[in-house]
Amino acid sequence: MRAGLGWDVVEWRPGEFAEHGLVLFTLRNVLRAGESAAGDGYAEKVMLVKSNQRTPLHAHRRKMEDIINRGGGTLVIEVRAEREEQVGRPVLVNGVAKVIAGERETVILTPGESITFPPDTFHAFYASGDDVIVGEVSTYNDDASDNDFLEPLERFPSFEEDAPAERLVVGDYPRLMSAWA
Repeated sequence: MRAGLGWDVVEWRPGEFAEHGLVLFTLRNVLRAGESAAGDGYAEKVMLVKSNQRTPLHAHRRKMEDIINRGGGTLVIEVRAEREEQVGRPVLVNGVAKVIAGERETVILTPGESITFPPDTFHAFYASGDDVIVGEVSTYNDDASDNDFLEPLERFPSFEEDAPAERLVVGDYPRLMSAWA
């Protein structure tokens, strides 16, 4: 359960899933014995980004990640240099280095295209036109401590349950673990 495998419904702003949310499934999140979360291991996710749903601008302190448009519409990626040392940092677009020359760069990914972010690279993305199936391949994923949002947001928002859960999501795991202890 520590690996956070399974379904997750993410809603960064309560009540605004259609604009600021997505559905994801974590397929792999491996940290071998003796490895640290500082860039070791690997993870894989699949995300469904509905048309005009936007992730918040964020970076990962340790994680390096590839975002891949696996199919559907166009994925618009915004890359921003929020600190002086981030200006001029390259990302890889379809394996080719692209330098973030100014404070903001927009990259358009059509199906089959990808972008690679080194750690500490601020980015946001959204589906333009049709929904997009997005793949993510990265180093080990630690959503509890590795996300850096520019605005105060919770990666695992709290929900007031009004009915028993029919399907578990990743955010249910801590509650279940304490109930089983």
